[in-house]
Formats: sequence, structure tokens, C-alpha cells
Amino acid sequence: MFSNVSDLEKRNLNISGGVKVLELGDGKWKDAGINEGFVITEIDRREIDGLEDFKRIIELYSNEEGVLIEGVNPDGKVKYYGIDW
Repeated sequence: MFSNVSDLEKRNLNISGGVKVLELGDGKWKDAGINEGFVITEIDRREIDGLEDFKRIIELYSNEEGVLIEGVNPDGKVKYYGIDW
């Protein structure tokens, strides 16, 4: 489950947009090492503004072999993950 990032979180993490990972079940996101609380800011170098943008980009890349996820942990550290579809 994902949600928009609040304005306060954006300021605290020094980001302009993204989606926050609220809950993960077993699957490819968790297998890639992504944790709850992680904020996804880019998918394959495409900036994520919010939840609707995230859904659109995921759909756009659904036929690809995999994607590169860039984002920020709650502690402010930038992380990169590869997800195979």
C-alpha cells in the first residue's frame, strides 16, 4: 500500500514529491529490499509527483523486464533498488 507524501515529510526529507510505502506483503517490492516508510521519488529516472503519477508510471513500465527505483529512507538516506517484474 502506498500514499502521497505529506508536505512536512517533503520538507524534512528535502524532496519535491514521491509516494510513501505504507505496507508491504510478500512479493517483489519486499524481495528487492524496500521497507515500509521508504519514499519512492523516481522510477527509471522519471520523477514521481504523487500517487496518481506513481500508478501511471508503474502501468507504463509493466511490460518491461524490470525497473530502477530511487527514493529516500525515513532517515534521509537515498537508496536505489532494482525490481524485476
